[in-house]
Amino acid sequence: MRVKQEADILDPQNIFPDMNVGDGAYMNLCWKWLLLVGVICAAAAGCFLLSSQVPPTATIAPRVETGGNLTLIYPQVEGLGSKGDKINQTIAREVAGFSLQHQAPDHSGQVGYKVVFNRNHLLSVRLRESFYVQHAAHPMSYQRGFTFDTKTGDLLRLEDLFQPGANFRSRLDELAKQQLAQRRIILLKPYPGISDQQEFYLTDGALIIYYQLYEYTAYVYGFIELPIPYEQLAGLIRPELIR
Repeated sequence: MRVKQEADILDPQNIFPDMNVGDGAYMNLCWKWLLLVGVICAAAAGCFLLSSQVPPTATIAPRVETGGNLTLIYPQVEGLGSKGDKINQTIAREVAGFSLQHQAPDHSGQVGYKVVFNRNHLLSVRLRESFYVQHAAHPMSYQRGFTFDTKTGDLLRLEDLFQPGANFRSRLDELAKQQLAQRRIILLKPYPGISDQQEFYLTDGALIIYYQLYEYTAYVYGFIELPIPYEQLAGLIRPELIR
């Protein structure tokens, strides 16, 4: 038995075999049939494109792990396929590293997180890692900022936020030093400006430059965070951050 090929299936004469090819009604029916096939194909193509597009915001769910004296709560991206897996692996490596450092019975600790920016295919997450060692004077904490391009799953560096060739470092240095002076923050050592491995995260209104406990200030100050409004970086920063 001959198997019908795709061309046979799409031929109106195979669907309406009793009609005369030369008949005007047949020709009219052919045009309607081909139009219907075209509409179906276009709809299928549109559905494929919509399903393959990365949404501008990411869906986040908490992952909770407990063991010993540790409680680890950190974000997991859902619905982005391999791109989401790449993001999740980056965050999970950081959390696993913290966990390995605090397995001793006299250590206790926790990890928590906050999603601070999630739009225009950019995701920024702030992790807080805290631990305490018995008989220590006080707990210790670290802050980790992760900013991702959800279209690729890549972890972004500070320079990736700015337009190619933009002289962003001198502008950030100027604004950061102004804030430190205005807030009269007492420094443990001179502040040189933005570093090559500068830590940061994003919020809806500002780029947050931050420093760890004891990095430049006494413990009592907590984390030093310097919010730089996007408007002050106009012409330098990528436009999607200020839309």
